[in-house]
Amino acid sequence: MTPATHSPESKEQSARSRLPLVLITNLCVAVFLLLAVPVIHKGQQGFVLHAATNNDYVEAVIGSGEADFMQNALRTTEIARAMAHDDHVATMAVMQLTVAFLAFLFFFNSLYLFRLHRRTQQTPIGPGS
Repeated sequence: MTPATHSPESKEQSARSRLPLVLITNLCVAVFLLLAVPVIHKGQQGFVLHAATNNDYVEAVIGSGEADFMQNALRTTEIARAMAHDDHVATMAVMQLTVAFLAFLFFFNSLYLFRLHRRTQQTPIGPGS
């Protein structure tokens, strides 16, 4: 055997040492994704207060006697602002579910890889098999 060729044992050994690294990486990604869910939720709560139209403010400006086009513009602007915040809150809720689902997938991928790794370690490798 020349130094440039690789023996089957070295390939098998590198594959066996690589798999635990993949498992650890998958688990770390899953944990980081799960830790992101409360951070996203906390950020979402900051926008919930702004997602409602401030009707008192709109009525006070309308009652001030300014021109009609200003009143309509104010009403439209206030409603648009509240709707934009509401859309942002909804987007963050979907983001939380997506991140949790991805973490779930990473955990099950890790479980599958672990079972596959254990199965390959249990099968004897030799000239008779």
